[in-house]
Amino acid sequence: MIKANLLPLKAKLEIETLKRRKTIWFYGILACALSFGFLIILYGMNQYIQDQLKATENVISVEEGSAVAKESKWIESSMAEMNKHLSVIEDILKKPVIQLTVLDELAKIKPAGVFYRNMKISIISKKVSIAGYAKTRSDVLVIKESLQASSIFSSVESPFSNLLQTSDVEFSFNLVIK
Repeated sequence: MIKANLLPLKAKLEIETLKRRKTIWFYGILACALSFGFLIILYGMNQYIQDQLKATENVISVEEGSAVAKESKWIESSMAEMNKHLSVIEDILKKPVIQLTVLDELAKIKPAGVFYRNMKISIISKKVSIAGYAKTRSDVLVIKESLQASSIFSSVESPFSNLLQTSDVEFSFNLVIK
């Protein structure tokens, strides 16, 4: 039996966009849930380490000046260093939300006939690079105006090469996240 899809192209693209958004949200929520679980584990570890530090301080006060005191000072400095590392890990785990926000915004502003081919998001420098294809130059200008009007991006850089062709345009943008 022959299967025919008689939906107009615009409806097909809308369905495809909805599917992609659902997928992005699903993986975003999954990433947030995993991050939250990891944060709970880190919090438990932090509490355990603090309890161990308190116990070590009690031992130090009893045996001041002994070898145990020297070792406990080393343990204390090691624990302080570990706490610094844990806070860095905690900061990194909070960042996936930024990526999801950027992806959602880019999906919202994409006109029909535009396809993103490459995307790079740097959480540390808060920079985003996008490359893609548009059917017309006016589609590229619509994207540029939408990016500039977006509340997520503070800077939009568009090379002059984006405007050279009138159709079948290969475009790129460099953005800075607010």
